[in-house]
Amino acid sequence: MHKLQLFNAIKFVEFSMPKTDVRYYLNGVCLEFLPKGIRLISTDGHCMAVIDVVAEEGDVTQDLQGSDGIDMSDDRNNQVIIPADKVPQLLALLKTKAREGDQPIKVFQKGPDVVQFTDVADNTTIEITGIDGKYPDYHRIVDDKEMSGERADPIGMQAQYLERAGKACKFVAVKRTGCQVVQMRPMGPNSTMRLEPIVAEYDYVEACAYIMPVRV
Repeated sequence: MHKLQLFNAIKFVEFSMPKTDVRYYLNGVCLEFLPKGIRLISTDGHCMAVIDVVAEEGDVTQDLQGSDGIDMSDDRNNQVIIPADKVPQLLALLKTKAREGDQPIKVFQKGPDVVQFTDVADNTTIEITGIDGKYPDYHRIVDDKEMSGERADPIGMQAQYLERAGKACKFVAVKRTGCQVVQMRPMGPNSTMRLEPIVAEYDYVEACAYIMPVRV
């Protein structure tokens, strides 16, 4: 995993990351450890962003020894909620100049609620303690079955959320300048709109932004 790859992934999910929500566990980015990388999730209840970041072997590791009673089959025990006020610090570590190329970064889960990011080039490490809370089960939206081909009722979407999601998609699109084509499709009976930028497979498995509908 390289720094620019993770930097752009965080910028992608940042558009739907609240900072002062009364639901304190939403005020940040949820980092979920996967078998071959990490997933970043953010939601403010109106929008949601999910992106899977590809990692080389050894770039993403966990050490949960001593965490007795943890059921690792539960996705939420593989998650750390990075507080919103720590995101700028993480972005500063990841920010690179064009001439520096793809510099590696390592991600390490140190216990249930702590994550470390290490810049391999200069061995700089920042440690972030996650928010003490359970992130919502985003699978209820992500795993919705696609709507059938039958004609659907009109779907209401807040223009401001669509605009924010579109700007976020630019960070991870194959061409990172200018406007990019974004695929849109309604999901399941609740008509949540899913936006999919075209991403480079060697950087990200998939990137999706979700916009919740409003009454029309």
